[in-house]
Amino acid sequence: RWAVSTVEDANVGMVSPGWIMRASAKNWLASLRDDRGNPVFPSIEASGTLKGYPIRCTSQVPDNLGAGGDGTEITFADFDEVVIGDAMQIAIAASTEAAFVDANGETISAFQRDLTLMRAVSEHDLAPSHDEAIAGFTATGWSL
Repeated sequence: RWAVSTVEDANVGMVSPGWIMRASAKNWLASLRDDRGNPVFPSIEASGTLKGYPIRCTSQVPDNLGAGGDGTEITFADFDEVVIGDAMQIAIAASTEAAFVDANGETISAFQRDLTLMRAVSEHDLAPSHDEAIAGFTATGWSL
C-alpha cells in the first residue's frame, strides 16, 4: 500500500502503473494465507496483479540484500514516466596480455596460457521523467 500511495499522492498520472520484483517475492506473496487458509492476495494467482496493478518478474532484481542476505527490492512505478536510453552500439576489445580471476579465486594470465580475452561493452540507462513516479522498498525474507 505504501508504494502505491507514494506514487498516487505525488499526482502521477498512473497511465501504465505496475510492479517489478523477483519471481520468488511474487510467489511468496501468493503463498500468504489468512487465518482461514484463504490467499491474502488472490489476484496474484488469478490475474498476475497486486492491488490491481500488473506484476513483472525479473532475476535482475537482487535477492541477497541486507545483513542476512535475504532481502530483495520491490518497485512500483508508472512506467509511462520511465525513459530507457540505449546507445545501440557495442564496443568490442580483445587482449592477449590481460588477466582474469577464475571461479577458484586464482589469477589467470592470458599471455601465459596463450589465451585471447574478449570484452563487449554496451551502454544502457533508465531514468524516470519525474522521480515521484517510482517508489520502492527492500523486503527481507520475501522469498520461498
